[in-house]
Amino acid sequence: MKVGASAPGGATMRTHVVRSLALLLSLGSASVAHAGTIVLAPFLPDASVTPKQQAGLHQLIASELDFSPGVEGVGELKAPPAGMDEACLANPGCLAGITQQAGGNQLLGGRMAATGANLVLDMVFFDGRAIAKRKQFQVPSDAAGMANAMTPIIQEMINAKAGAEPAKPPVVAAV
Repeated sequence: MKVGASAPGGATMRTHVVRSLALLLSLGSASVAHAGTIVLAPFLPDASVTPKQQAGLHQLIASELDFSPGVEGVGELKAPPAGMDEACLANPGCLAGITQQAGGNQLLGGRMAATGANLVLDMVFFDGRAIAKRKQFQVPSDAAGMANAMTPIIQEMINAKAGAEPAKPPVVAAV
């Protein structure tokens, strides 16, 4: 078909090409908008969390990030960096410093507490410019239950819209 000639339905070939390109571009931008390395900071535990629970959560999140579309790498911090505390989790400047120092583009971190048979996760996703999402989740503390719950949680966190207003930090009460 000649460029400019009418295709079935009255549209020109150029129109079809432009629409196809626009669709491809929108699909690419609608997916993960954060291609790059995500720094995974250890979750800050309260006194109710065991070291085994903290390590298990960290490993599970690292694995989920490794298999997430658009994530090129995961920079795992084995220990909380200097200055990483509850105040830092609400401070984009603090999170930016940790992210840059660890060689990443974004950061995922938060706090955790044990409540009965569950863990309460206060998660923060820093997109490189701002806190894109902060949300609290309750997951089973057993390994299988936690693994089953984690995939949709990680996808929700890392696919947060850039510049969206983050929720206020939730209150996690110790049991």
